[in-house]
Amino acid sequence: MKFSSCLSDVGHGVRFAVAVLAVACADATMGRLSSPVRGSRRSSPGRPGSLGAQESRGEARWPLINDARRPAPGGRSSPLRERFWALATEPGVPLPDPLPAPRLCASAPRGRAILRAYGGGAERWIALAPGAAYGPAKRWPARSYAALARALHARGRRTVALGTEAERTLGETLAAVGSLNLCGRTTLGETLDVLAAVEAFVGNDSGLLHAARALGTPAVGVFGSSDPEATAPPGARVVTRRVPCSPCFARVCRYGHTMCLRDLLPETVEATLAPLLEAETAA
Repeated sequence: MKFSSCLSDVGHGVRFAVAVLAVACADATMGRLSSPVRGSRRSSPGRPGSLGAQESRGEARWPLINDARRPAPGGRSSPLRERFWALATEPGVPLPDPLPAPRLCASAPRGRAILRAYGGGAERWIALAPGAAYGPAKRWPARSYAALARALHARGRRTVALGTEAERTLGETLAAVGSLNLCGRTTLGETLDVLAAVEAFVGNDSGLLHAARALGTPAVGVFGSSDPEATAPPGARVVTRRVPCSPCFARVCRYGHTMCLRDLLPETVEATLAPLLEAETAA
């Protein structure tokens, strides 16, 4: 069912008290959702918007907002999940501390069956997600993922590349060093099943990173133009290299070098991942 159809079905015959403007993002295998969610009933008197250090006045939706929520005092920046939680909370009500972590459900047995069907019987899989629909300023180079894959293969693991059809070429770079490329070959539900089945996950700041953590899968997030303090999911290990121009939140590096990602070594990411693999082995 299309996302817009789901909204229509939920809202049919309902009079909303508040219309929430938010963004739905799921840049996973079946493509990505990146569209405003709009309350459509004329009786909606309130249109909340979440404001932080980068206020919504810089966005086209600003004229529609008549109920500004600031989850963090003093206008300081706050994690996006705090901002979205504030949108769903009555004005003036404090947020839970700590916020409950997001949770997803998927079938690890189905995920293992998918991996067996495509790639053989190995059980110790690491998922790699080299894409990011937002833009190249969020993507650690595919050659770096390939180098990481080679190192993991030397540790006795198999690697699987996950992503959309548009990211299949990135997956082919990993396939050239022995990874299983499932980019564009699985549904969103199947991708979640695979994420539930793998030993660990490494990916950029994208929907799959958040999905992996929501499934309870150990995860390492590689951050470039974005700020892990704002967007990293709870419990993820973060690898980032701060340079004078970061975080810039750009889709494409304005200077053309993407130094924040280019100079991140595969050995650094492997060293961040290693304790997670040891913990999984001990368990």
